[in-house]
Amino acid sequence: MISIVTPHYNGSVFHKQFFESLMKQTFIDWELIIIDDFSEKTHYLNLKYFVSKDSRIYLIRNETNKGVSFSRNRGLLKAKGSFIVFLDIDDVWHMDKLNFQHNIMINDSIDFCCTAFTIVDEKSKILGYSKYTKQFDINNFLKFNINIACSSVMLRKESIITKFDESMSHAEDYLFWGEILNNKKFNSFLIKDPKYLIYLKSTNSLSSNKFKQLAGVFKANYKLVGLLRAFYFTPFYIINSLKRIFEFKTKKV
Repeated sequence: MISIVTPHYNGSVFHKQFFESLMKQTFIDWELIIIDDFSEKTHYLNLKYFVSKDSRIYLIRNETNKGVSFSRNRGLLKAKGSFIVFLDIDDVWHMDKLNFQHNIMINDSIDFCCTAFTIVDEKSKILGYSKYTKQFDINNFLKFNINIACSSVMLRKESIITKFDESMSHAEDYLFWGEILNNKKFNSFLIKDPKYLIYLKSTNSLSSNKFKQLAGVFKANYKLVGLLRAFYFTPFYIINSLKRIFEFKTKKV
């Protein structure tokens, strides 16, 4: 079984497309664990309406607003599947995403797999596509800033050797992936086809605060490889981020 972990906060505008994307999956042996991070009442009641339609969906509500890392960690503790995936409430999967990725994990004994993705804005306009050209390992992840979307990932449960750092308000997922990639006993794989995930690049997202994101990346690099190598790798993050901004503006992605 695959366990899907979804943090949720005031996401009513995305509920319909989110659940439609999920129900169309050709792989059906899954459970969905939604952690509602103390949404406003109207959003929470709307979410409960959709949850009630399928017995594979479990809804847990935080007593106060705890943040995305706390919510994902809480979902991971409840997950019963042999494989773990994440699906953010504003992202959309291709109907074969779970099935295709699951087959790769099984047939090639992969522990950590992610896919390229199509990037859209709030009006569903395609901004570009993530590009993977390097071998998937910790050094290339840090040096070339390999862009891993949370909703693209599939993990074997036993490969989850850490949890999302709840002290970090930015780059907590970057640190989570880096800690897994830093363990050389796990096999990783990149799927270069971007069709399996439609990723919303929101102007209101936490990651849109570039300076705080940069500080989070430096902190994550420090935790992963120490102070000196953090000073070495962090400038690569800046360079690659600027390249992506330029590519979006010139529509070269």
